[in-house]
Amino acid sequence: MRFIVTVTLVLSTLSHAASVPDSLLLKKIVVDSSTNHILDTRYRRMPLPSKIEAPYHTQLRERVRRTADLSNKDEMQTIVTLNTWVSAQWKHDGRNVPALSMNACQILDKTATGVRYNCEAFARVLSDVLIAHGIAARVIQLRTADQAYGGPGQGHIAVEAWSNVLKKWIFLDPQMNGMVLRNNEPLNVSEMNTIESEGRRSELRFLCSGISVEKYEEFLIQHMGYLITMIKSGTRDVLLTLSLNGADQFLTFQGLPASGTEFTTKFADFYPPVNETSMSFFFDRLISFDSVMHAYDVRTKEDYVRAMPLFAAVPKFKIGLESTMPWFDHYEVSIDGKQWSNIKGAELHWTLHEGKNSIQVRSVNSRKVAGLTTTMHITYGNASSSRVMPGALH
Repeated sequence: MRFIVTVTLVLSTLSHAASVPDSLLLKKIVVDSSTNHILDTRYRRMPLPSKIEAPYHTQLRERVRRTADLSNKDEMQTIVTLNTWVSAQWKHDGRNVPALSMNACQILDKTATGVRYNCEAFARVLSDVLIAHGIAARVIQLRTADQAYGGPGQGHIAVEAWSNVLKKWIFLDPQMNGMVLRNNEPLNVSEMNTIESEGRRSELRFLCSGISVEKYEEFLIQHMGYLITMIKSGTRDVLLTLSLNGADQFLTFQGLPASGTEFTTKFADFYPPVNETSMSFFFDRLISFDSVMHAYDVRTKEDYVRAMPLFAAVPKFKIGLESTMPWFDHYEVSIDGKQWSNIKGAELHWTLHEGKNSIQVRSVNSRKVAGLTTTMHITYGNASSSRVMPGALH
């Protein structure tokens, strides 16, 4: 979003810039620190639903509510509770794959009658349950390095969910009620693989149910050849594949066709951030360079610098907001550390006061889940500022 501002500038013409008093102090606008940055839009390729307030998602939330208490739980407690809830719904049957046409509610209806399904069913249900609660999630496949012609059993299907607290994707295995931690922090598959490949497997802590930790550890490590998830490519769905320990590209899986596969070796391609907000600042008044040169009869660099206090930018802004939040509902802002308040639309007006200023913005989705906070600290005035170089989150 961009704004076009037209202003008429009226400047008092001075006989010469040298007539500006030396005692007139320049008021500067200085960004002391910032996490504001351009947004990564690759998340738009994920096949997320356009909205999560449909009857289907309401029904999923109701099914969970009957037997799982999510009240007063923080983000990670909610994610862990939902992973545990799904893992307890039926016993695993590796030979029974649910039809692609079945949604999570239909799978749960079947399992309630005693039908059992494989890891794919667990992953599909957990992904949709997380999404229904406003948590971005996707189904992932872990495949062995020998997946092309290694026979059956070369793949495992699980989930990765986005954590606003950790600012990253984390691995969840609903079949095994599994997670992997390092220093009590949940990891994603790529992080696990990096630590293991560097010979630091002892730093990993494997959590699971229904199987020994030792067996689960070996099982996951064995399946870290390739990491795969579905994304959109134009009108088609394709399989985005991140090479881990598997060095070669492939066209088959267990001897069968592996159609529509895209390959990458870049972490960022597979793990785009979500739930971020960016700010674009537009001054209410625009002053052209030529108007300044004529109005102040500027002839030298020194003339320009001496006259600058008379025409320097005034920090009165219209701020355009952008978001990478799925199921976006509204923006919130906090000025100078005050209480969060809702923003109507995608822009806000802000005028700096002299001294230290701060602004924080974030996006909120339709389930009232708040995303990552973008923060800027700005000083306005003639006092010197201890500036920290602005830096993005990534």
